[in-house]
Amino acid sequence: MNLRSWSLNKVWRFNNEPNSKNEGCAVLLYHRIFKPTIDAQLLSVTPENFEQHLIFLKENYEIISYPTLLQRLREKTIKKRSICLTFDDGYLDNYSEAFPLLKKYNVPATIFVCTANVGSNEEFWWDMLENVFLAKNEKYDNWNALSSYRDANLDRYLNLQECFKALNHTDRSILLKEIGKSCHARENYRSMNFEELTSLHASGLIHIGTHTENHYSLGRMNLDTAVQEVRTCVGKLKEVLGEKHFPFSYPFGGSSDCRNDLDQLFQDEGVDAVFLNQFGICQNHTNKLQIPRILVRNLTGEEFGSFVNNLWN
Repeated sequence: MNLRSWSLNKVWRFNNEPNSKNEGCAVLLYHRIFKPTIDAQLLSVTPENFEQHLIFLKENYEIISYPTLLQRLREKTIKKRSICLTFDDGYLDNYSEAFPLLKKYNVPATIFVCTANVGSNEEFWWDMLENVFLAKNEKYDNWNALSSYRDANLDRYLNLQECFKALNHTDRSILLKEIGKSCHARENYRSMNFEELTSLHASGLIHIGTHTENHYSLGRMNLDTAVQEVRTCVGKLKEVLGEKHFPFSYPFGGSSDCRNDLDQLFQDEGVDAVFLNQFGICQNHTNKLQIPRILVRNLTGEEFGSFVNNLWN
């Protein structure tokens, strides 16, 4: 979950013709396939738009799984443009909305999961803040964090969003309990449970990845906490899914959220690839522990086609 500075309007300046001169895999980053009343962090793509994304990709690109991408990285055989789909956080709609469409078009994807929320009916903390400060006031229905409009309530919301990135789980819970006394969790905002994750894993189409236990900005935590966040998440998924190796994606995933002292931990825990939330195309020289990804907003099929075709420009 990390807002980028580009505007959605910029996609209209893109040329619709694909650029065949450059090679590499564009790893796309989604969060939710959902139509919310409010989407302050711009995490949602509607099911209708997502289906148009899949149709466009199937007709125009090779879509590969993360294991295939990893194999090509090892062999340095990324020789043409391709696409790899990923999702962060592990929302229920990844199972109820995205998965049926991925099956319909036979498109593989990787879903990176925060394990502390698995099986819980609680919202993620950023959604809880949205629920407390914005969701009950219609004036904010069309507001998002890229909007220029601000007021005192929005300033409080944005300041807390930033502070909570590095706040430990106990203090987060205390604060949220206090400020959200009269706020109930919204339907369809929960994470998947382990039964749903197991079902996705068994499909052979979906790979489950690790996204830490509590969704901290690991770059802002001490090393011991960062190690525990990765180790706990990997351990839970190994126990439930029976796999020895998992990919990992950094929460938030910007440069300040990542670390350069976890390589040995990743090796010890069986993490075979690490994904960021930093714009770039994965090429043969890319470090498998620093794979860039491209954040996808709620673009129409036409907007998305232009956007993707110009990623290599």
